[in-house]
Amino acid sequence: MAQVSISNTYTGSADASSSTVSSVTVASGEGLLVGVLLEVTDAGKEVTSVVWDSAGVNESLTEFADFSPTHGKLRLHVYAKANPTAKTATVTVTLAASQKHGVVVCAVANHNTTTMLSRRRRRAPVAQAA
Repeated sequence: MAQVSISNTYTGSADASSSTVSSVTVASGEGLLVGVLLEVTDAGKEVTSVVWDSAGVNESLTEFADFSPTHGKLRLHVYAKANPTAKTATVTVTLAASQKHGVVVCAVANHNTTTMLSRRRRRAPVAQAA
């Protein structure tokens, strides 16, 4: 079996309640992995949805992980879709409120097209130096 690989990456950012990463190409058999990095300054500012091709097939991605360091005001949400419709389209991120955020979209090849990711291999957090 071939090793999992990232075939393409796309980025975007905004200071708004939503953002769109355009011209994302997903080939047949590839998956989508999306990271949303938020600058969390107030309670209630969270990701409400991540959607593949909202104007067409409108496929929702599932949140896989949420990382929030204890020393900062950043939060990383990771979303995945194991087998999205193959095409060139957009990824739309919608937030509960307007805020600064960045988006990284990866097209992933040679992965399990049923489960995409496995929680079994998550590493323990790395201790922060005082």
